[in-house]
Formats: sequence, C-alpha cells, structure tokens
Amino acid sequence: MSISVHNMFSSIASQYDKTNDFLSMGIHRLWRKQSLKFAKIDKSFPIHVADLCCGTGDFLIATEKLVNKNSVFVGLDFVWNMLPIAKGKAAEIKTESNKAQNKLQFVRGDALQTPFPDHAFDLCTIGFGIRNLDSTLDGLIEMKRILKKGGIVVILEFGTPHLIGFKQIFQAYSKYLMPIIGGLISGNKAAYEYLPETSAAYPCRADFCKIMEEAKFNDIRFKSFFGGIAYCYTARN
Repeated sequence: MSISVHNMFSSIASQYDKTNDFLSMGIHRLWRKQSLKFAKIDKSFPIHVADLCCGTGDFLIATEKLVNKNSVFVGLDFVWNMLPIAKGKAAEIKTESNKAQNKLQFVRGDALQTPFPDHAFDLCTIGFGIRNLDSTLDGLIEMKRILKKGGIVVILEFGTPHLIGFKQIFQAYSKYLMPIIGGLISGNKAAYEYLPETSAAYPCRADFCKIMEEAKFNDIRFKSFFGGIAYCYTARN
C-alpha cells in the first residue's frame, strides 16, 4: 500500500464504518456473511484465521460468528488507527466461554509482507482491500505462503456490474453521488473518488481468477453480489 493510500484511509478511519453503512445501506455486512458461507468452511473443528487489510474488523468478526468457537483469529492492517476501532468492536462481543478480544487479535503490518510464519493458517480472508495493494499477484502469493496445505482463501472485492442498464446506473452513482455523500460524512471527498475509480478499473470475474491461477491456487470459484457490484472469490492452497 502506498503512503498516499495509507494516509487517505487514515484520514477517514473514524468515519469509515458510518460512511460504508450509509453508502451500501449496510449490505456490505451481508456480503461478508455470504462470502464465508460460499466458501463452505467446516465448523466441526477449530481453525486459525488471518484477515488481511482488516480495517475496522468487520470481516474477522463476521468470521468469528460462523466458524468453530474455539478458533483463533488475527487481523492485520497497515493503517494503525483502524486497529483501535477493530479492537473496540471485538471487546463488545461475548462468546459462550470467554470474551472475543481474547481470541481476536489485531496487529499492524503489510499484507504483502506479513509477520506470520509459513503455513500458519487454515483460512485467510481479505475484504475490499486487495485492490489497494501495490501488487495483486504478490498479495495472493503472500496469502498462499501463510496458508496450510488445503487451506482456504476468501476474497471479497468490488468490481464491475455485469447487468446492462444497472451497470450504467451504478457507474453514475459511483462517479457523481458517492464522492459527494462520502465526502460529507467522512470529510474527505477525494477518498470516495478514489474508491469507485479503483473498483471500476480492477479485474473481476474470470480476469481475477486468472491472477489466482497464476498464484497457483486450486479449486477457484467466484460469486457475484447485487448484479456484480461486488464479487467473492474462494480457492484452496
């Protein structure tokens, strides 16, 4: 992640959740749950989970609710002031045996060079973050490195809608309304010009799957959400 992108996300961290909820009407939270269900994760035994570009922790917290309750979770993000927000959310969650903050850990780090050892995780997720990395391929290769053999990767990312008519409506919304609304809520209009621009230019569907193939993942599948606004990609190491 470049310094300019880091600074942009740092500037909107305090209003990040509020803005996302308003712009998507909260649907982004449903997409996370649907992505994890699409991956068909076995709940019968505990797993180790890493969430890269974890932001304010939504994907990791959603995962905690859908996998074995004795699992271990680590969230990593390069933007340091996202992490206290994520920790605060985790502290509010109660589980059957203990508080979630004892199982959900958050660390600062680069998704292209994580501090994790080889083959440490059963599941690696990244939600709406991979397009912000300097190299998609290098990010995937790093995810593959930290996954166990047979481990699952789940990637949720924006893309280009595929439905004619809806595609044009969404493009107009993204280009004109999103920056205005996002700017009013977050105080940084440029950030919400950057986000739809990168989404529109980012490879999706078969094009993204080809990059996953280049990273040597297996059993690659994808699913579109809401006419192709977002896509979930899953694969095995």
